[in-house]
Amino acid sequence: MDMPPRSSKKKKPSASPAAGLATAVATGSEPALTPPPRLDKAATLTKSVYEQIRADVLSGQLRPGEKLGAEALRTRFKTGSSPVREALNRLFSEGFVALEEQKGFRVAPVSRAELSELVIARCWIDGAAITEAIRRFDMKWEESLV
Repeated sequence: MDMPPRSSKKKKPSASPAAGLATAVATGSEPALTPPPRLDKAATLTKSVYEQIRADVLSGQLRPGEKLGAEALRTRFKTGSSPVREALNRLFSEGFVALEEQKGFRVAPVSRAELSELVIARCWIDGAAITEAIRRFDMKWEESLV
């Protein structure tokens, strides 16, 4: 039983980035640059839609209770339904939009009690910031104000 001859070529071992860098350092050559990771176009588009809707909610361009029609959003962002749906689901999980069964998404409502709670929290934060600023006060800081 004759065996076929083995190839004289040796396979190169797969090198890790660390091994490539170690070789480059040892030989004094420049390490090979690896290309940046490919961005998933769908994930980037979803993030863009998410950020734009979120900014519109926070700026008041989209009012509390306003309907967020999927077709209108697809047209506005010139995209398919998946990025819009994923962005709305993320905004829903963060409380920026509300989901009504059989009606779709709306900008989350804001109550007077929630607004009052936010104002109180802001006052606490501002008070803590002023207290810390006074604690760290020195003449150099005062001179920089004038």
